[in-house]
Amino acid sequence: MAFALSFIVYAGAARHGMQSSDRQSSPVKKSKRPARALSASEISEARELLDQLGYWVVLDAKGNDASLRHALIAFQKIEGRNRTGVLTREELEASFPFASRTTQ
Repeated sequence: MAFALSFIVYAGAARHGMQSSDRQSSPVKKSKRPARALSASEISEARELLDQLGYWVVLDAKGNDASLRHALIAFQKIEGRNRTGVLTREELEASFPFASRTTQ
């Protein structure tokens, strides 16, 4: 009986163009532009800046590790930004406008 009822509700929602309530949409806004890769020096610079701001991050780690992700999420939370934990060039430029840039 429960299966028949859920099928009827789902079919009715589909007929009226409504989306099932059990589907989740991503909270992250996706950009139409492809992400530009960061250099190792830019990732290292972001680690140093987060460390100077008081966020716990492993300075000797290479690439994107868990400590960078968690520090970035904490920073994004305090700054009122979307909490993605993903370091992109756009995020780096928007979050740390005072940082020195060697490549653009």
